[in-house]
Amino acid sequence: MAFNYNVYVIISRSLDEEAVDNVVKKISDIINSDGKVENVDNWGKRKFMYPIRKENEGIYLSIKFQSSGSIPKEIERVARITDGILRILIVKE
Repeated sequence: MAFNYNVYVIISRSLDEEAVDNVVKKISDIINSDGKVENVDNWGKRKFMYPIRKENEGIYLSIKFQSSGSIPKEIERVARITDGILRILIVKE
């Protein structure tokens, strides 16, 4: 059974465009293993209300996808060990 999810990712502003694309590709590959990416939005750089890991700005991404219930756990696991990802939030619709 497939569920609809949104993943919101904040990436360090110190990463270049290629590194940001690699993060998106890494998350998309996980999703495509047992689901389908519907939409990827890059919201660009935004200032934080408070510092996150000693940074004041970050690159915001939104990825909408459909998958089974096991994929969000794998995305969170990979996000914890991926350099440059400051925060991640996965919301089930």
